[in-house]
Amino acid sequence: MSERAAKVAAWFRSDSGRALLFTVLAFGVYNANLRVIAMGDSRPARFIPFAILRDGSLALDGFEEHVVAGLEGQYWVSEVDGELVSVYPIVTPLLVLPLYLPAAAYLAAVDWEPRAVGFVAALMEKLAALVAFALAAACA
Repeated sequence: MSERAAKVAAWFRSDSGRALLFTVLAFGVYNANLRVIAMGDSRPARFIPFAILRDGSLALDGFEEHVVAGLEGQYWVSEVDGELVSVYPIVTPLLVLPLYLPAAAYLAAVDWEPRAVGFVAALMEKLAALVAFALAAACA
């Protein structure tokens, strides 16, 4: 074994190496189903980062067609002072906001086209959940 290979092997046996390996493994396992969260109550969290980045607001008015999606009995949003807002905590959307920056730049480039917004938001929801899960697994 070369000296470089020995250093790499030793690094992977270290705590940092094991944490990285476990993070990558957790990322892969969590993503294996390739499904997005289908529950309506996750919709506000999917769009809050985009509302902040595009509109500078927590109001979801600009994303109403996606958040409400024509579904009956939307319990996940409420109208407050004429604005559509999430009834769920906003901590997680705020924590993953930096992950949304490249996606928001892309959506701005395509002029926030509604089909692109829906697709990218679902993709970012999955990616943000993956990153949070992998980091939590690495810290465990």
